[in-house]
Amino acid sequence: MFGSSISAQERYFHELKGFEDSTDTTQLFFQIHETPEEGEQFNYRYDHIYHFDVVTNTYYKLFNNYYEEWTIPGMYTASYTTDYHFFDSDPSKWIRMTTNGEGSAPSFHDHRNAGFGFPFPIIIKAQMNNEFYYAANKFLLSIANDSLYYITDDFTVPFSPDSSKWPYFDDDDSGYDEMISYFDSTHFDYSLLDIHPNNDSLYFGIDGNGHLFRSEKYSSDFELADSSMFFSALFFDQNPSYIYGRNANMLRISNNGGIQGSWDKITLPENLNKLLFVSTDTSISGSLFISDSASVYHSSDYGNSFEMLLEFDSQITGLYKKPDSDILYVLTRTDLYKVENGQPTSIKQVPVSNEESPEIPNAVSLKQNYPNPFNPTTTIEYELDKTTFTKLTVFDVLGRKVRELVNEIRPAGTNTVEFKATNLASGVYLYRLEANGVVQTKRLTLIK
Repeated sequence: MFGSSISAQERYFHELKGFEDSTDTTQLFFQIHETPEEGEQFNYRYDHIYHFDVVTNTYYKLFNNYYEEWTIPGMYTASYTTDYHFFDSDPSKWIRMTTNGEGSAPSFHDHRNAGFGFPFPIIIKAQMNNEFYYAANKFLLSIANDSLYYITDDFTVPFSPDSSKWPYFDDDDSGYDEMISYFDSTHFDYSLLDIHPNNDSLYFGIDGNGHLFRSEKYSSDFELADSSMFFSALFFDQNPSYIYGRNANMLRISNNGGIQGSWDKITLPENLNKLLFVSTDTSISGSLFISDSASVYHSSDYGNSFEMLLEFDSQITGLYKKPDSDILYVLTRTDLYKVENGQPTSIKQVPVSNEESPEIPNAVSLKQNYPNPFNPTTTIEYELDKTTFTKLTVFDVLGRKVRELVNEIRPAGTNTVEFKATNLASGVYLYRLEANGVVQTKRLTLIK
């Protein structure tokens, strides 16, 4: 049994994701859940998303995901990352879906600091009309990265993955009507579940009952594939004909691309308490890893038989199998393990309660913009040691305000903002950061 102790404070790892980049280096991502110890006056919930470097065994915060109450009753600050993906298997080319709390609409943000969201008046009108067309919490990128799919419980809406081509809706009645028209004219009537990694025209979706449908024509002409259970996820074998489907405690397999009549139930190990995690080895046909909260099992014959590999003291919270290797990554509440040739090694332990999070700076800091000089767009980066009200303003050399870039509460950590100076004349400008009682100013140069 493998595991380590955890502090009295509620803090643990969960939600492991992984992929191989263009150099066959594993990229891992996980969340650290943190809530206050009993007796703390400040109520918060942190669930930030981190990128783990398997070469250096270090990690950094990639996305904010948190809730913080104010001292004013009923007031809070929140920023939730509900889903995220990457273009070209490159961890620097991210796109994520966010919300600001219950009742807010989701928005997209990408690595180029572009964004798309629904204006607040549209959200209010949608709520008043009981038309929650915006209510999604996940999305998918097509295999070729040429489409983005916005997924609700009832239907899916395609968007361009190019942020410059995202639609714009005015924040009035006409914008609301435009949004409804756009969704009605572009959506298809299934909640997209997955896209086959070896066949970019083979799509799988579910209806309101969780029954599985498939289309060989991208997002049209869906046909029933299997109605024996509520499908919550699909997993793909190295052999493109074999597909695994799961729900809370059932695993099924198709041996013919998921078509109707090709699905069979997999008999799970008797000692498996509850099926929690599934991972396939995409380099070896028939290789399948599953786990409950304490044990990891492996099958080399498409789930016809299983052998138990390992047991852990701490609750298992994720699996990722590195292809073309003997390496399996197992995340537990307390540790990230690298399992090689059946031997687990802890490569990261959850931070203890008094350990300073490595991604949170210890002071407010304004960075030099880049590029500089620039034309017409530059990026300004600043660091905050705590979540606080922040202002970032651009002035000309005479002290006249020319642009207000930030005027809101911003989260602790590294923040970036894009400054577009399309309508400004060439010259030297000043940009000033005001946060947590600190004021810092730097120069930037616009050359046209």
